Amino acid sequence: MCGIVGAFGTRLPERDTFQKALDTLAHRGPDGEGVFASPTCLLGHRRLAIIDLSTGAQPMRSHDGRYVITFNGEIYNYRELKRELENDYPFTTTSDTEVILAGYAAWGSAVLGRLEGMFAFAVYDTKQQELFLARDPFGIKPLIYGIAQGAFFFGSEIKALRALGVFDGGIDEARIPEFFMLKHIPAPHTIYRDIKKLPAGHYMAARVRGQLVEVDEPMSYWRPDASLRAQRSNLMRLLRHPDDVGTPRNDIMRQWLLDSVKAHLVSDVPVGAFLSGGIDSSAIVWAMSQFTRPKTFTVSFKEVHDPDVEYARLVAKQFNTDHTEILLDLDLNAVFSSVIRQFDEPFADPATLTNWYVAKATSEHVKVALSGDGGDELFFGYRAYRAIGRWTPLASLFPWWDATRFIASRYFGYNRRVQKVFKHRGRFVPPFNGLSAYHDLHLAARTMDLEYTLPEYYLRKVDGVSMMNSLEVRVPYLDRAFVEKILPFPVEAHYDRRHNGKALLRQAMAGVLPREVLERKKQGFIRPWKALFAGSMRDFLRERLLSSAMRDSGWFNMDNIQFLLLDHMEGRRDNSTILWRLLVFAEWLEGQYE
Repeated sequence: MCGIVGAFGTRLPERDTFQKALDTLAHRGPDGEGVFASPTCLLGHRRLAIIDLSTGAQPMRSHDGRYVITFNGEIYNYRELKRELENDYPFTTTSDTEVILAGYAAWGSAVLGRLEGMFAFAVYDTKQQELFLARDPFGIKPLIYGIAQGAFFFGSEIKALRALGVFDGGIDEARIPEFFMLKHIPAPHTIYRDIKKLPAGHYMAARVRGQLVEVDEPMSYWRPDASLRAQRSNLMRLLRHPDDVGTPRNDIMRQWLLDSVKAHLVSDVPVGAFLSGGIDSSAIVWAMSQFTRPKTFTVSFKEVHDPDVEYARLVAKQFNTDHTEILLDLDLNAVFSSVIRQFDEPFADPATLTNWYVAKATSEHVKVALSGDGGDELFFGYRAYRAIGRWTPLASLFPWWDATRFIASRYFGYNRRVQKVFKHRGRFVPPFNGLSAYHDLHLAARTMDLEYTLPEYYLRKVDGVSMMNSLEVRVPYLDRAFVEKILPFPVEAHYDRRHNGKALLRQAMAGVLPREVLERKKQGFIRPWKALFAGSMRDFLRERLLSSAMRDSGWFNMDNIQFLLLDHMEGRRDNSTILWRLLVFAEWLEGQYE
């Protein structure tokens, strides 16, 4: 796991300016750094050493010097690809980075269909004066880019691009209502007009032509295909696979998970796992235990009774893990500003602060940890899916019905009270394409998550809080081969007779995980609102929400914000959801003036 930054064109920044941009990513890669420089390209890299500790330094050149790469992520099938390529490519390292170089030299952009892992990378072709960038299918790793002063720039985080001093910092006001509805800003946009996100499962290219830089529009190379027709055809093909003939479905499911987890254990440093005692993380730990004695970590807070600890102990005992329980003081006041600002734009997942503590505590023991992220999306674990899916008959009766807006409002809790904070109100149009094509709203909601919410919300949080602590987090449920095997199952296969989700996973883990874990209801992460809005944070909340920065922005109805605040503080109405989003936005805005 690493941090990358680059500049491409005939008008490159000074080296000391580029170094400052690279230094902003030091938290992502404390183990080393490197810079490649040519008249038309600068590539920078900060390294968190996980694979090939001795010879995997970057930026890395191909054996003939033609291609240069800066790469953030891990490729789990690099050994298999290396065997396929080594007859034509003289490898000089044991790193996955060099395998990407060799694969790109052999297959061009088609290499993306062969890479299994998480990645964001750029390859510079010194012969053709071209730059190629790509992001993994699920957006596990971020990739930001922009064009300014006749050059193309990219990086792992917005702060790296802003440190270059070439972007004007203009706010894209259309993104503000998006944030207040969605709690994040979906790709391809950021809060800044001239900085974009490369969407998950996309690649793009740029080339120098004379004194100009030509930049292609991002192209999609993978999308989760969950249409009903594809489901049926893929499922029939899957069941006819000769390896699966006569094998019970639960055995097949467990083998698929074992294959993914085994791949995610590839590392030259110890690998641990987050263990919450829920079915997702417990299944990951079971799979790990088939190959090694897992190092597992459960983090809890003194201020909150957390049942996770007891369930995690059951799992740790059953699979004889090297288990560590970490009990922390939940001092949200101390970390709020630094953590929120680290995201570089408004980002309001309420679990961000507690997840930061979990990542920090775990990073003191291991450099890599497996996580159960993605399990809720794949196996219909969110209660919102069930609530939204009940409206499917309405969508079938009225084809003109705006299912996209309905799903987004039900899923994210957008309502008229949120609209009242704006000085100028308008009709919000959710930035999700293609959802209305799904007649089953369960599928539409999951597709929204897989394509939009997962990359820029859930996984953005995971990347953000883990990289702040130089911890690599891997997500076996989002192995592309595993996902493509789960997607074909029809919606009804994921629900039991009581319409509880994750039936497929529970059935596969029956007899493997403790019964208490299988029967446990889904638990969310601790939400910090009550702690934040009590005691000394009451004054901080008022100060931030009624600040001159908020007032002078011209975007908000300050009288309505004051009313929401007073209504909440005096206990007349719980406005914590809206106040949390306002507080996060106000904190980000305050940072713009410092």
